[in-house]
Amino acid sequence: MRATADRCIAMSVTDTATNAFPPTFLSVGDADPFRPQVTELAAALQARGVPVTTLMWDGTGDKLGHEYHFDFSLPLPVPLPLPQAQTALQATLDFLDSLDLLPLRWPDTTIEDS
Repeated sequence: MRATADRCIAMSVTDTATNAFPPTFLSVGDADPFRPQVTELAAALQARGVPVTTLMWDGTGDKLGHEYHFDFSLPLPVPLPLPQAQTALQATLDFLDSLDLLPLRWPDTTIEDS
C-alpha cells in the first residue's frame, strides 16, 4: 500500500511543483467540487514563487460547478455562455497574452486581388 501512496504523491502537482513551474491561471466556480484542490494548488505555487493568476467565484447565486466555463445554458434561440464563463474566457485570453509567448490571433491572411 505504501508504494501506491508514494506514486500518488509523485503524481500530485501540489506536492511536486517547484519554482520552475510555469506561470499558471486557475479558475474555479463557487459550487465546484474541486475548489479545495484548486485553492491548495494556488497557495502551493504562490509559496514557491510561481506567478499565479486566479479567478475564483464566490456567492454568484448561479452555483458555478466544475467546467462552468462551458455552460451554454442561457435561453434559446441563441444559447450564450453564462456571464461568468465570458469573464473567464477573457481572463484566460488576457493571461495567455501576458505571457507574450505566442500570438493569440491568426496573422492576416487576406489575399488581395491583383
